[in-house]
Amino acid sequence: MNIRKWLEFLDADNNEDRSKIIKFIFIWMKYNQWYNEAYPEIRGDKKKALEINKNKDAIDAYLPLKENFLNTFKNIPSIHCSIGSRDCLWADNALENEVLFNEQYCDLKQFLTLIYQIRCNFLHGDKELDKTNIKLVIWAHDSLYSFLKAFGFDLSYHSS
Repeated sequence: MNIRKWLEFLDADNNEDRSKIIKFIFIWMKYNQWYNEAYPEIRGDKKKALEINKNKDAIDAYLPLKENFLNTFKNIPSIHCSIGSRDCLWADNALENEVLFNEQYCDLKQFLTLIYQIRCNFLHGDKELDKTNIKLVIWAHDSLYSFLKAFGFDLSYHSS
């Protein structure tokens, strides 16, 4: 079972990769709490998570980060393409459920859809413990953290 391998990886001696994978879960939880409070009238987590793409301040926070997000995503290895040309992510359950993220499909909604899919693949899928999946979750952590911080979220890990 892959979950056991991930838990063993996370339970091993601490390092930056393990830390970012754990922090990704908690950053997502904080984002989840925020969008549930911000959009109580919307039904469904995915719809709520993507609703922020209509917020002008969120778009303004995302635009200066977009190019870096695209470039770093392209360089995560994939079994479907060569390094430097990744342009999508597949849902764990089917190859036809791809999430594009490239020069043509890179607005805030597409970015959030990609982060949401990485989160779903990681938390609900049957992800293998391999370097690529670790890099995807770390990319999701770094990218979501940067975006939410630019948008004005308090992402401190300590209580005040």
